[in-house]
Amino acid sequence: MAGLDIDGHADEPGTLVVVFLRGGADGLTLVPPVGDDDYHRLRPLLRISADEVLALDGLFGLHPGLAPLEPLWREGQLTVVPAAGSDDDSRSHFEAQDLMEHGGRDVAGGWLGRWLRLVSGGEARALSAVAF
Repeated sequence: MAGLDIDGHADEPGTLVVVFLRGGADGLTLVPPVGDDDYHRLRPLLRISADEVLALDGLFGLHPGLAPLEPLWREGQLTVVPAAGSDDDSRSHFEAQDLMEHGGRDVAGGWLGRWLRLVSGGEARALSAVAF
């Protein structure tokens, strides 16, 4: 699937992978901000120490269980968007997932569906997207 870069120019064909974290796999565990003293202070029992992670930059590290993803980070093929979320306060995982998939409360069609239509020129193609 061809994408568009930030300026709207055609990009090389690629794959967009969206991960919606479930259960105990939260962002502060998978990509902890080990360079932030507040992280260590506020998560004394759940934190991962700086010497356990694979350092990504001066602030974040990658959980050692995600080591196979480190080369993708180094090659610029993987990015992490920390502290991304919503204002959903329902405490329902299902409500939060629905809100994220739709891209907001007052948006029809979902952000990913709109993006797929944009990059495909409105054409439906076999395996344009797969969700499981």
